[in-house]
Amino acid sequence: MDAERMKRYISAHSPMIEKSQTRAEHCFFENISIVELTRDPDNSVPAFCHSHDDYEFIIPKTPIPFLYYDGAVYYGEAGYVYPVYSGKEHGSKYSMKDVSHINIVIDKEYFDEILKYKDADIDLFEQEFILTEELKLYIKAFNKEYKKDKNKDYLKMKYLTGLISAELAEGCISVSGVTLQEAAAYRKGIYSVADYINKNFNEDISVTDMARLSGLSESYFTRAFKKAIGCSPKRYLLKIRISKAKLLLENTDKLISEICLLCGFKKQNSFTTLFRTMNGISPNEYRKKVKADI
Repeated sequence: MDAERMKRYISAHSPMIEKSQTRAEHCFFENISIVELTRDPDNSVPAFCHSHDDYEFIIPKTPIPFLYYDGAVYYGEAGYVYPVYSGKEHGSKYSMKDVSHINIVIDKEYFDEILKYKDADIDLFEQEFILTEELKLYIKAFNKEYKKDKNKDYLKMKYLTGLISAELAEGCISVSGVTLQEAAAYRKGIYSVADYINKNFNEDISVTDMARLSGLSESYFTRAFKKAIGCSPKRYLLKIRISKAKLLLENTDKLISEICLLCGFKKQNSFTTLFRTMNGISPNEYRKKVKADI
């Protein structure tokens, strides 16, 4: 790989490699570059926003609560692939610690040829899709072959690049055609509601209020929101509240009861139960764990 292309790929992964204090594994070959951020309490990814010409795919291995893409903030769930279309602004709304994800950057001209072959629509890049076992296998095989250094098989690397790229394209195409047809009509309203939730998560927001903001009927809004964001409006609100609560638990000494109210929960018992359901431990246990890891 020539130095100019390598520089471009590293910039596309930024700030994972350039600016962050992280433990990351970097494997690459001609038209593809893969970085895996290792989960570590000392890993710190700063808030950032950038764009680049190449295609990018973000694969959370742990939840990433504040993914930024094209003017809106999303909750990145493990087990899904989040595609980034060429030239779109993306990044992290806030700094993140102790997270892990795989970041794949693919040369634009190379991937355009694959999309052309599959007759795919660029609007596919507005939809996340499920991480398949095949894709996990191809990525693992690619990284394993790369680590052979001078003994790596270049033919295998070339084929694995094609398999990874084809699987990513296929994942995009698997998104429902109905979703794509409807996306243009409701996308702007849905994303504005998601942004409103991010900024007003501590208020008493009902699904009826959200639908009114989007200009859609409540039943249509609920279906449209789930297609665009990946979960129901109520679920998204709860995810944001819990993510904000985790930040307060990590960075302040506020009482659990105070954090509960600040994040929009009326009853501490409900907050504690939901927090445990989503994280496996109680808010108090989470705070102790974070402090013990510092």
